[in-house]
Amino acid sequence: MDDGIAPDSIKGDKKYACYMHDKINDVISRINSAELALKAKNRFLVFTGHVGREVKYGDWPLFDVQAFNAFKEVEVSVYLKEAPLCDPPLEKEKSLFITDLSVVEDVDRTYNVATNNGDHLGAWTFGTLMANMENGMHADGLRGFLNDWIKQWITDQSVNGYTVKARNFALDKMIEPWIRKVDPISFLTITPSTWEAIWDALPEEDIRKFAPFKLTAIVNRLDLRGNAGYTAEMSNMGETRFIFTLIDPVTGSIPISPNQTESLENNGVGRFDWRGMNVIFEYGNPQTTRCQLKDFARAWLNLSDPGFSFGNAAADNPYKNALQAITDVVTLPNVAPNKINGSAINRLRTNEKAFATFVLGQTAEEAWEEQDWEFRQFELESVSHSLSLVPLTNNPDHTANDAPNIQEDFYSNQQVNNSDLINWVFNGHRFQVLNGNFNMPTTLLSGSGIVRREEAQYIDLDRNAVAATGGYDALQPSEQAKLIRHQLSVNTCAGCHAGETKTVFTHVNALAFGEGARYWLPTLDGASDIPQDPHFYPWNSGGPLLSNGRNNGQTLGAGYNFTVSQDVRDRNFFQSVSPFLIGRRYVLNLGQTTGTWDDDLNSDTGDDNMSGLFYVYDPSNDGDFEFPFISDRRSGFNDLERRKNLLCQFLSQTCTNEPPDPLTVSKRIDLIQFTPLPLAAH
Repeated sequence: MDDGIAPDSIKGDKKYACYMHDKINDVISRINSAELALKAKNRFLVFTGHVGREVKYGDWPLFDVQAFNAFKEVEVSVYLKEAPLCDPPLEKEKSLFITDLSVVEDVDRTYNVATNNGDHLGAWTFGTLMANMENGMHADGLRGFLNDWIKQWITDQSVNGYTVKARNFALDKMIEPWIRKVDPISFLTITPSTWEAIWDALPEEDIRKFAPFKLTAIVNRLDLRGNAGYTAEMSNMGETRFIFTLIDPVTGSIPISPNQTESLENNGVGRFDWRGMNVIFEYGNPQTTRCQLKDFARAWLNLSDPGFSFGNAAADNPYKNALQAITDVVTLPNVAPNKINGSAINRLRTNEKAFATFVLGQTAEEAWEEQDWEFRQFELESVSHSLSLVPLTNNPDHTANDAPNIQEDFYSNQQVNNSDLINWVFNGHRFQVLNGNFNMPTTLLSGSGIVRREEAQYIDLDRNAVAATGGYDALQPSEQAKLIRHQLSVNTCAGCHAGETKTVFTHVNALAFGEGARYWLPTLDGASDIPQDPHFYPWNSGGPLLSNGRNNGQTLGAGYNFTVSQDVRDRNFFQSVSPFLIGRRYVLNLGQTTGTWDDDLNSDTGDDNMSGLFYVYDPSNDGDFEFPFISDRRSGFNDLERRKNLLCQFLSQTCTNEPPDPLTVSKRIDLIQFTPLPLAAH
């Protein structure tokens, strides 16, 4: 409690105290066992939110048994919760982030709309997931349900007081190809004013069958669960996600820009900028108790059983049968009777650049620099039973972003107003932000998320503004100022998918049929990973906007610079799955056939494995030593390792308060120390 009554010292200081009972010898034994397990690990990663750091055994005081037995106050290390291991050992590609082609292109559960191969009614098709979500609740059925969703790109939308502009090429790249695939012999002209009438005349079953989307990943997000330290029930059970990519339903390829010749690099390699769109189905796990969720977590872990393999496409493949048994829990109709449409869906999110208005006649460099990426978020609406555009979780509007490279390059005439955001952070939410555990109020959220023409985008605060409890600059020159800014930014869509993590907008690339994402291989090969221009170092530093000249993902300012790996190599190769997720980045010099693993830390020995950290310079680093002047700060990422650790820890914990699984002191400490990520986190 935090009520000022013993054992709590001060009421309302956000430091909680309570009495707990346990057998002394059992407490000592469990702590000793945990310390021995950490000694065997030697090194391990700990995370604050998404941000990791390496800890080595002996970096902290071990439990003082003699002092404890002498009734003295002793410290129980927070690192003890890092001791549990999974049994069987967890394989990320099987239990966390599943991208193997034998799964995502399984002919018994998915459908290739280009070749008509597979089962269009399969459990993992885009059409099936949408049909289950609609569940007979929309007045015009699935056809009307999908119409209501896609038409929100064709006209301007008003969301949370902001105008979300139409994305004109949604018609060219998504709607018209979908219609033409369903009705290939019609010569009707499809325009923004005629497409709905044509759509409404199409057979609903064919609209479902020929949906132009390909499954690229199935994702376990049990790490998004809430804390249940004080009860056997939980209000947030984490999520299960499906990632789809927009494809051309005739060729099976990824849509590119309207003028293909202008969307190619000088060497003729297609740019990722112009490729496709991702759609993410984010389902809330429908369990209601810790024990139910623990069983669900065990089912996910069991996918890593050495006896399971991805195998062939046979319907009786044990791995895929077990995986479908898991996904059916969240995707089938009526699994969440208390939610809209009886669907477990929490939200749909999209990210794309392909729909942006393209000005013909521009050079390739101009065409790239003029376009914006966009994130959108959709949720089921209780009256229409449709997917409606809603404010983007934890993402403030660009008018609240005081990042120098954004304001000076793009919005030099725009007045920044982030006083509301600053006041919210520093008037009661500073520590939640610092720990990566916060959700901004709806009043602060944007109607969509924009990455303005460049990939080094991040969120920054007006350093001259003053909050009622002390301004951002009051922390100067504290490292805490940098950490608050970073945690605020990395938990936004625009920050996490760009400059904070050196991510090329998507955490898994838009991939056509047959294009893999085998991120777990010891080395990467060209068959599964696509050369790109990630823009942390500008391909065109002399373009009309000079957008990347100010921030290429390293340090601002001419007076100070680092000569490590963020050089021209950064632009030539990016793997299909973001280094933010897997903890390692592959770099390749122009003209090379073999690259190397590297990041923004010279001395990092874990660059080539998936248990190390991918280090990124803080994009707000200032080489001119202006506030905040710490100019060499880096952040380490390996989100799949973080998710693995949390799943193993959760499985080691009790799920009841009763024998034969009593809630002991050490187990209670494990539960209390868990800090959830923000709702709807990345």
